[in-house]
Amino acid sequence: MAQALESLLARHIKAVVLDLRDNGGGLVTEAQLVASMFIAHGVIVTTRGRTQPTETIDATGHPIVPSLPMAVLVNRDTRVGGRDRQRRLQDHTAR
Repeated sequence: MAQALESLLARHIKAVVLDLRDNGGGLVTEAQLVASMFIAHGVIVTTRGRTQPTETIDATGHPIVPSLPMAVLVNRDTRVGGRDRQRRLQDHTAR
């Protein structure tokens, strides 16, 4: 995804639409990497398990497009990882 985003930036795009509709979720580390393409710092997700310790995962600090306008599309079939990205991106832009 980073290569595709960098290719689009070379074309001087003005905004991004991140389509997470029907996204089946995935690994938390992948959610961290995708969100970190847009967010410089802050919490991406906090995981809590019944038998696992709480873990907070932060942005990596090296965004590709930290200030580009963005729309994130989700629907009822967007699983947790996709919704976490959408929420963190929304939280970041609200500041």
